[in-house]
Amino acid sequence: MKRMKELLKKMGVACLSAIMLLGYTPVTACSAKVVVNPTSYTSEKLPVETEGDAAIEETEEDTAIEETEEDTVMVENGGNTPEYQYKLTFSCGDRTNIVYDESNIDFYDDVIEPLTDSSDYDSAEITDIRYAVVTVSNESILSVQQEFFSQWNETYYETILLHGSFTGTQTITLSYHDSQEGYANKTYTFSVTYEGPEMTGCEYIDRSGNVRSALPVTLTGNETSLSEGWYIVNDNIDCSSLSLSGEVNLIIADGKKLTVNGAIKGEDGSELYIYKQTLDGTRGELEAGSITGLRSLYVYDGNLSVSGGISSKYVYIYNGEHNISNTIGHAISCEGGFFEMYGGTLTAQGGTEGYGIYAPNDETILQTGIVTIYGGHFFATGGAGGIKASNRINGSREGVRFGWKNKENDSFYAKSYDCLVWLNGEFMVEGKKYGDSAKWISLTEDEKNEISEKTLVPVWTGYPITFEDDDGKYVTVNLKSGESYEEDGITYF
Repeated sequence: MKRMKELLKKMGVACLSAIMLLGYTPVTACSAKVVVNPTSYTSEKLPVETEGDAAIEETEEDTAIEETEEDTVMVENGGNTPEYQYKLTFSCGDRTNIVYDESNIDFYDDVIEPLTDSSDYDSAEITDIRYAVVTVSNESILSVQQEFFSQWNETYYETILLHGSFTGTQTITLSYHDSQEGYANKTYTFSVTYEGPEMTGCEYIDRSGNVRSALPVTLTGNETSLSEGWYIVNDNIDCSSLSLSGEVNLIIADGKKLTVNGAIKGEDGSELYIYKQTLDGTRGELEAGSITGLRSLYVYDGNLSVSGGISSKYVYIYNGEHNISNTIGHAISCEGGFFEMYGGTLTAQGGTEGYGIYAPNDETILQTGIVTIYGGHFFATGGAGGIKASNRINGSREGVRFGWKNKENDSFYAKSYDCLVWLNGEFMVEGKKYGDSAKWISLTEDEKNEISEKTLVPVWTGYPITFEDDDGKYVTVNLKSGESYEEDGITYF
């Protein structure tokens, strides 16, 4: 099976990783041909996925397929039908597979692998060009999106977009072309049916900037709780407070704002994911009195404004402009968890007794607090200090870790560092360099004091400035990060 997945990726089919539910103009992918380089194929098995050092083992509860050496037939969730709002049934011949309430469906894992035979593709050498063509019966209902994968430098059919609920049967046809001697061309037709209420789809942007889709419920402002599912803010609305349970996905339409005057409270390990609607549109905004009790908060894009702090074991920020503050306590608290920032702009203003970012070790359950800044504009301050995280020396780079995404624009400020500080690369503060371009460096206590209350920027060589001096000679100056040069009343940065 793993060989089949690798080969399908190489021939341009790959795992169509989402079936999403939407009503937007589909990406052109119907009847398209993807040609791939046959020399990139390998017969070796794909590596086993791991989490830490331990391989992930699939259990009977996790799998929906019972396999034998003979042909396999789908067994759905061990015979137990879950509660669901809608379901999608994929069929090919006498095999079926059912997916419930999912907005991202892997085409390989959920369609190709369970509904076809891997033996059809059991070859060790590819000696000629092979490619695949994918067509759909009605692209206003179903369309196939192609995506580029830098790992292989190739484009694959990756995502099915479902543009809303439908009646009857839709089809996806995969035509496989192979000119290698002894291998015939093959065609598979997959039938798709929908069972559930009539719903309209909506697009959103995932963390990688890809167009995705879902079947969201439109919020009105009368809600007091949101259970697991997808929701969209289509207008400027206000509500008093919100309690969350399960995995809550929130799409904020372009230029719209959701104001929660009180608290957003998570229950039983709930998670909140926030998305932007379109790639080029104006970001939507979520404003709240506080956000507490979450296991995880993911802000993929959109603007977030919170006046009473955020308390979540894990906080991940990918893009957007965010202002998080508190009157007395911490701006963002992730005790025994992680705070990670990949881009965007964050101002974390702690209260009179709080930090901007508070992520200490949780000694009661032996969990480590780590802050990682991969890029963006970061500003953390508070009455107690800027950042508090792990101060434990054990070789695993605990504490706060700085990297950079955009050398020319990224900047990082903290009032103080009550933790270990690690730099991945060269950085500069007021003309003095810190770190090493070839390895991680941990700052000394003196160095941490030197960079406190100052802006840390990546080291880079800027553009050359050439001008004529008083003697009529041309002089060139190469500015570096953190430097400026003044000539004839003009300051260059």
